[in-house]
Amino acid sequence: MIQSVSQSVSQSVSQSVSQSVSQSVKRSPLFSAVNRHFLCFAKAARKLFALSFVAFLLSSVLSSASFAGINDGLVGYWNFDGNANDSSGNGNNGIVNGATLTADRLGKANSAYQFDGQGSHIVVADSNSLHLSTSTSFSMWFKTDSSIDYSVYGSVHLLSKGATYGDLWADYAIQIPKAGQYGVENTGSKNVPASIKVSGLFTNGTWTHIAVIYQNSSVTVYENGVKIGEGTTTSIRSSTEPLYFGLRYNGSGAFKGAIDDIRIYNRSLSAAEVMQLATDQTGICDTTTPYNQGYSAGQTAAQAACKANPSSCGITVSSSGSGVTTSGHASYTPSSNLVHIPYLDAPTLFGGTPTVYE
Repeated sequence: MIQSVSQSVSQSVSQSVSQSVSQSVKRSPLFSAVNRHFLCFAKAARKLFALSFVAFLLSSVLSSASFAGINDGLVGYWNFDGNANDSSGNGNNGIVNGATLTADRLGKANSAYQFDGQGSHIVVADSNSLHLSTSTSFSMWFKTDSSIDYSVYGSVHLLSKGATYGDLWADYAIQIPKAGQYGVENTGSKNVPASIKVSGLFTNGTWTHIAVIYQNSSVTVYENGVKIGEGTTTSIRSSTEPLYFGLRYNGSGAFKGAIDDIRIYNRSLSAAEVMQLATDQTGICDTTTPYNQGYSAGQTAAQAACKANPSSCGITVSSSGSGVTTSGHASYTPSSNLVHIPYLDAPTLFGGTPTVYE
């Protein structure tokens, strides 16, 4: 069975699916004032345990401008689903040097990168989109290795963008100076450095979400959606040096552990948006939940119409093919009967057409 979601959202639901087909859907929980929903349809096939799906994210934007879409302002998004490409559309693709694919926080294979602490890293060439200002946000997931040694370089780096001025300060960097502590560093346009250190609760071997929000002259650090510290800062200078993941720009500070879902914005995220990213589990869509499960009371008319008539959402269901494979930004885990779709605000934002062959 092929189930696909068109980027143009212009397709319709086939009316010739067998009466033996039963479909199911699960609404992913979203911690946002913007109602966004995945629709997942599964077909019970005649085989021992075959399933297929079609998924579509219906996006509705509130009239209030106080809460932008979670992907608005993205200058780089590296979800590491099989590679280090940038899914924001800005072309900031990474080059992998020694890092290896590993499972992400949701258990999906080959969807995060493991760094060995010996210099493995991912490098992204400089671009104008990575020249940031004082309205900037960083978001990522990380898991430090149980044997990480913070004393090797004094601190390890999650990300760092270098400088061309021959000094020891990065344009911007997020580091871990020691267990349970974060360091945030940046250098201003007049080479004036600024840095803060904030205590966190993370432990080695556990996936943790960190967000760093620059807004005017302040910088705020969040761990797992909770504000844990803030400080004053300067503007962020721009250099032509590359951006590094898992390493400091000068080759020191090698990180040992896993990193996933790195986001960089050219705007300041709100506390609610940070919480949304920290608690997001929408990468997993369970295909066993009944299709007629209701939405929340706040569903829009468009969402209600989509539930009643999937063709209004541009969803196509057709039957052909064999085996279970995927394309675009989706994958299928046979052992758990789960369809994994990375978090999206709109189906056309990152491109690709998720497809499963049954």
